[in-house]
Amino acid sequence: MELTTKIINGVSMTEAKTEIGSINISNSKSKNIVDRITPGLAIKYVENGKESYQLKNNNVSISKGQFFLIRNDCYFKAKMTSKNKITEGCCVNLNVENLLFSDKILNNDLLFEIPFSAINTSKLGKNLHRFARNNNFETENILSKIEVLPNLLEVFSNEIYDVSDRLFDFYKKKMTVKSILQSLFLAREFIYQNYKEKITLNDLVMISGLSKYHFLRLFSKAFTISPQQLQHSLRMEEASNMIKMQSFSLTDIACNLGYTDLASFSKNFKIRFGYSPSKYLNML
Repeated sequence: MELTTKIINGVSMTEAKTEIGSINISNSKSKNIVDRITPGLAIKYVENGKESYQLKNNNVSISKGQFFLIRNDCYFKAKMTSKNKITEGCCVNLNVENLLFSDKILNNDLLFEIPFSAINTSKLGKNLHRFARNNNFETENILSKIEVLPNLLEVFSNEIYDVSDRLFDFYKKKMTVKSILQSLFLAREFIYQNYKEKITLNDLVMISGLSKYHFLRLFSKAFTISPQQLQHSLRMEEASNMIKMQSFSLTDIACNLGYTDLASFSKNFKIRFGYSPSKYLNML
């Protein structure tokens, strides 16, 4: 593994490079412009701040917690646009030739040049988030971390295919589906981040930029679950984990997950698992 630290146009970069590809962690304290050609299939992620990318036929802006993909050998200009704030993030470049990416990934137009909000809803996003937060390559087995990324990218690409196929039942143009994908992923990510809180339909409509009617219909179609059902499922999954820890009272768990009383929590838990939380606790 080759490890280097360098400064390009005022942007500090620490890079770990292997035959599979490379990962670099960057930070900038001012508005800087970097222009280059992608040495591999590139995944750009922003941990803090905002970055804008000028591509041949498209301009893409990504904010905190978002990532997007660029094809191999693509020229771009990147601009850190957060005034008086540190812009931090990471970039993964995967060697297309060595990894022999499937045509299904490389030809997936809906996978490239679109901001995705998915650091809580995809393993690919979670790993990018971890890379950006921990740049101590000396103590991390960075090689094994790079090795898992192609598989995670394939899983994510398959999800995009599945979701977009369902959206094509409503829309025929790829650009329209791309825009809808971005809106729906943003709303789903919001639910994952705030499922313990009260989430209203108005909240999700404002985030997605869609009308109430279109949002509910498209979200349920795309993810095969309604926003309310998703929030309920996340709460119950967390409830199960907290009960297994046996470190919290059922009342504390109910309060932590946003329920107004224990009875309401117990009713929803029984609907989900078929037995009460107290019985579930006794079964452990």
